[in-house]
Amino acid sequence: MAGRQRARVRTIRAVSFLSNGRRLRKLAGRAMAGVGVAAWAAFLTRQQLRSLHMLQLEGYQTGRFLGWTLQQRDRWASTGTLGSAAGTLAVVALSTAAGARLTEHPLAVAAWAAAGAALWRAARPASATKPLVLTARAKRLLGGQGLLTALLAAAPAAASALCPCSRRHAVPALLVGTAAASLLGPPLTAGANLLLWPVEEGFRRYYLFDAKRTLRRHGPTVVAVAGSYGKTSTKELTATLLGGRWSTLRPPGSINTPMGISRVVREQLHEGHQVFVAELGDYVPGEIRFLCNLVEPRIGVFTTIGPEHLERFKTMERIVQTKAELIDALPPDGIAVINQDDPLVRGLGERATARGLRVIRYGQTAPGAQVRARDVGTTTDGLTFTVEADGHGEATVQIGLLGRHNVMNFLAATGAALAMGMSLAEVADAAQLVRPVQHRLQPIHGAGGILVIDDTYNSNPSGAAEALAVLSELPGGQKVLVTPGMIELAEREQEEHHRLGARAAAICDRVILVGPERTRPIADGLRAGGFPEDHLHVVESRDAATAVLGKILTSGDVVLWENDLPDTYNEMTGGNEALAPGVALTPGVALTPGVALTPGVALTP
Repeated sequence: MAGRQRARVRTIRAVSFLSNGRRLRKLAGRAMAGVGVAAWAAFLTRQQLRSLHMLQLEGYQTGRFLGWTLQQRDRWASTGTLGSAAGTLAVVALSTAAGARLTEHPLAVAAWAAAGAALWRAARPASATKPLVLTARAKRLLGGQGLLTALLAAAPAAASALCPCSRRHAVPALLVGTAAASLLGPPLTAGANLLLWPVEEGFRRYYLFDAKRTLRRHGPTVVAVAGSYGKTSTKELTATLLGGRWSTLRPPGSINTPMGISRVVREQLHEGHQVFVAELGDYVPGEIRFLCNLVEPRIGVFTTIGPEHLERFKTMERIVQTKAELIDALPPDGIAVINQDDPLVRGLGERATARGLRVIRYGQTAPGAQVRARDVGTTTDGLTFTVEADGHGEATVQIGLLGRHNVMNFLAATGAALAMGMSLAEVADAAQLVRPVQHRLQPIHGAGGILVIDDTYNSNPSGAAEALAVLSELPGGQKVLVTPGMIELAEREQEEHHRLGARAAAICDRVILVGPERTRPIADGLRAGGFPEDHLHVVESRDAATAVLGKILTSGDVVLWENDLPDTYNEMTGGNEALAPGVALTPGVALTPGVALTPGVALTP
């Protein structure tokens, strides 16, 4: 009797122990599920921020964004994401087939949580050429992304948890949902962009209407600058010269889109402004016409016409016709300032004359220019030259800009100033206020005699040739070129890159190419020009280029950074890339013994 009672007690204890063990496993499984949810949510947030950044760089154009994601497999989903998603689906499939609850297998759930944490760490944002800007639109899109991602990742699990008959499938559904969301990041971003389009279109139309109303209310004289190259520099020069007499407003930096210009007008233009100077950006036909309808220019300044954005325009004829939209938009008493040295722009001058517009032509070589320059000289501090203008005499000018092409930009600005009624003497006085435009052949003097020429805003065939010409004229030690090449040149890209390499071979002592695939034709051009192989460095990123500079630079060297591509053109397939030991981008850090940058100036532009 006593034996049977003891056996019964042992049985009860065993059952109780097993029951408690299952309960503990369930609790552990649920706890790990919570940790996993947090880890995967953090990873998905980083993933969506990256997609939003790339969408913003592509101008919120869904088609271009999706095209970018398909160019390289890891842009859609990294190898780690694919592996984690596959592992998650395998665990769910095996547990479902065995009829087990995932919460009873805390190790499996822990592995899922660990995978989410690892993916979150691997997805940490790298340094960006142009970081994500959380504008109001970006914040709305981020909210839309988050909603779609949450619906895909958590809605099936929530539905299962609310239904008693399927509650045991809640955790498997959560795992499957998060795996699916991790694999569908770009489509979720594109979907949010499309769903919010009516909202964004409403905002856009209101902002444009309000900006146009503001311009008409205050009534400044509007000067518009158009062309393939040199728009921003010419805009800055024009605004500086006109600012010598009138209160002048211009959008900062390279703002040249309808929404960018509208924002500047709505937030900064006031009744005291007498002149508004804007550059007109264009990617497709009709964009300059649209911008002219917004700002209603009285004076149109034309720089040069070349194969900029040829990849989008497809033909040079479409580029010329788009620039001509500014001529057609000028009022009957409007004035066109024409680059006489550029045959395509010269043709637009004939079109303006046919319309009965007043035309002011500038140039240095072609006959017929009314505004000219002579005796051009270059120093490390800028340019000196003499400006001649028919009916206005001449004046000696000194400006703090590098590159002989800036002489033409200055002549264009002078043409606009003369059209507004300024004298050449006033122009020369205002020229003393000219300062380098950031990232456009901007000289940066470092300690130890290193001179960095920052030309990283963008690059084109003529601009790159001018930059190399500047490099050849400057005194110093080694002449070093750092470039990732040029973009959007369509079928001309390989030819232009080869030509760039051949030019560099005749001028540079060392060349660092950023992006092995894209710069291959540049390397071919260098080799064809007899450039020493051991002086050519091909790297994958700006950071790696900086590391090379840290090893090769000595006092007195001159570095030309020619172009710095948007992050959508990054050829790296991994995450962040650490700098080489002892090389950093922080101010004042020595790159070679005794050579350091001045405080506040980094080697990388």
